Amino acid sequence: MAIKIKLSNHDQVKEFYGLLNHPLKEVMMELDQIILETDPEIGEQINGNRQLFTIRAQWLTLTQKSIKGIF
Repeated sequence: MAIKIKLSNHDQVKEFYGLLNHPLKEVMMELDQIILETDPEIGEQINGNRQLFTIRAQWLTLTQKSIKGIF
């Protein structure tokens, strides 16, 4: 039986973006950097296939929607 090593929160986010197939992926990654650079207390993780930002026990989730029907 293989032992699964839990990834750090940052590595989970890197893996998430590596697997993500979305036309706005680059924009999402830029927004991620802007949010993280805003305050050093902001953290990130993946929860339920969504990126989650945390600060002082508060959180913000970015949900990827299908681009179909938006334009």
